[in-house]
Amino acid sequence: MKKHSGFTLIELMIVVAIIGILAAIALPNYQDYVRKSRRADAYSALSKIQHDMERFRLNCPFYPQNLGSSNTCGANSGASTLGGYSSTSSPDGYYTLSLSSSSSTGYSANATAVSGRSQAADKKTGQFDCTTLRLVVSAGDARFKDQDGSSERCRSK
Repeated sequence: MKKHSGFTLIELMIVVAIIGILAAIALPNYQDYVRKSRRADAYSALSKIQHDMERFRLNCPFYPQNLGSSNTCGANSGASTLGGYSSTSSPDGYYTLSLSSSSSTGYSANATAVSGRSQAADKKTGQFDCTTLRLVVSAGDARFKDQDGSSERCRSK
């Protein structure tokens, strides 16, 4: 009787099927972790804006409404510009930065995921949208918010 060595086609197909199942489970989880880690790009950019806004506020009686390359303290927040932002992209380029709702006591800084990049599909555990992250400052109280502006579900603890 002749002894055979090696694998049969059935054994190879079973191994390929097992690898396929493991990949189908692991790849989406890996992509979620990568998106979650890229949120740090938005949070660091929003923290920098907060620092720059407070420094701007020392010289003007209100917070600016716009991002630009140089500081401009106009007659009101809409006519004012926060300098140092020749580009409105976050450091790694996954988010676009903007300001809104500026007044003498607060503002909202927004980081919106760039369409066509991986962050545009950022949904925390597939339940809620994390494509726009906000820093809301009101009367000295600063809080990171999600797209709806009322919760901090996208902020990882």
